[in-house]
Amino acid sequence: LPFSYEILPSFGKFFTEIMLPVYNWISVTFFGIDGTSFYSSSDSIIGYVQVVFLFITSILLGVILLKQKKFSLDTIILRLHQVLTYLLALFLLKYGMDKLLLHQFYPPEPNTLFTPVGMLSKDILFWSTMGSSHTYNIFMGLIEVVPGLLLFHRKTRMLGAFIAMGVFTNVFFLNIGFDITVKLLSFMLLVSSMVVFAPYFTRFSHTFFGKEATKNELSLHYIDAKVWVGIKLIAILSITFETISPYISLNSAKIISSTATGSFEVIALEGKSTIVDLAEIRRIHFHSKGYLIVEKLSGAMNDYPIQIDRSQHKIVLNRTSIYFKTTEKNTLF
Repeated sequence: LPFSYEILPSFGKFFTEIMLPVYNWISVTFFGIDGTSFYSSSDSIIGYVQVVFLFITSILLGVILLKQKKFSLDTIILRLHQVLTYLLALFLLKYGMDKLLLHQFYPPEPNTLFTPVGMLSKDILFWSTMGSSHTYNIFMGLIEVVPGLLLFHRKTRMLGAFIAMGVFTNVFFLNIGFDITVKLLSFMLLVSSMVVFAPYFTRFSHTFFGKEATKNELSLHYIDAKVWVGIKLIAILSITFETISPYISLNSAKIISSTATGSFEVIALEGKSTIVDLAEIRRIHFHSKGYLIVEKLSGAMNDYPIQIDRSQHKIVLNRTSIYFKTTEKNTLF
């Protein structure tokens, strides 16, 4: 998981960057693809090479550990189960809160609303459709937040793991069906949820089919030491902070508040531009991430990173200042 975190150690990103030359050598040698330029994307060739590499090395490491008298198979399974439980909780809470607070599946951008459906890729079409319903986003967010919280407590962990399997099954097939580029990550999370649920399968089936539950079937999966209680507390606090930190960042708030958004019909443009042909512009769209998107009469769109100088009523676009005059009540600044 090559991601950066606020306080959690970014072991995945650190390890990936160290091993990138090895992964790329495998990619070039066996697949003829140089993957260094896009290695950070979820479904890149580097990502798949890394998974296979880690799968093989983990098997070798497991064999080495089993030959040591200090480690037993039960101990290895215990540690794996504990780590995956809290990893799932992190992802469920993170993605759930993103949906509840509109950081994921946010309303469609202005330029998207003016793009014909046939010109949208399947992933953008899906994202825009989901973003058009705040009510459904709240439902999906709760479906992820609730099992994430249930995973923290031993007595509710079976239910949390069961719901998580359903959530990640749905997410994985959505990514497959709409060609969304997080297939590899969602597949790993689905498998991880199955591993977390596995110790509860017998008890779960007994509960729903009216048989008595097997006693002490989960005794191998938990420890009662005070050290574990401290580790658990630190893990829960860290996950909670990682989940809410993006929404309390003052820098993010400033960036969002300083960006103009909306679409404007172009009636007439004054002046000249070395970047675009002003006579060919039909509309201009302002993306919330700080981009000016020019829609031409042909329907083609080009985007440019911009900075807005509100004091001088101008937009600085690739070192070129462009002034816009709006009519009637449409005020850009």
